[in-house]
Amino acid sequence: MNKQEKKILLIHVREDGTIQDHEFELIVKYMQLQHHQVRRLDVLKEDLDTAILDEVDATIIGGSGQFLLSRGDIPEAIDSISQFAKEARQRLHPMLGICFGAQILSHVF
Repeated sequence: MNKQEKKILLIHVREDGTIQDHEFELIVKYMQLQHHQVRRLDVLKEDLDTAILDEVDATIIGGSGQFLLSRGDIPEAIDSISQFAKEARQRLHPMLGICFGAQILSHVF
């Protein structure tokens, strides 16, 4: 599979849509992808179903802005991402955590 065929899931954990868009654009730019290759999911507004793992080649969990893992913020979203990450790991699905995303992955594993 060549790079143009890769599909990436970007999990947003931010309330600010402008910052979500900025995060998306930077990932597209610096990973040298096309916009259609990155599927965006806002975990604060959408369900994170592990079935999506069958549709993407890798997952990126983005930053959160104002939320902190240490404060126990957004427990439902953290639990959802944690369960998703555990299933992804069992499937040997590549994952990258950026800032808050890295904190969640280190917390889970």
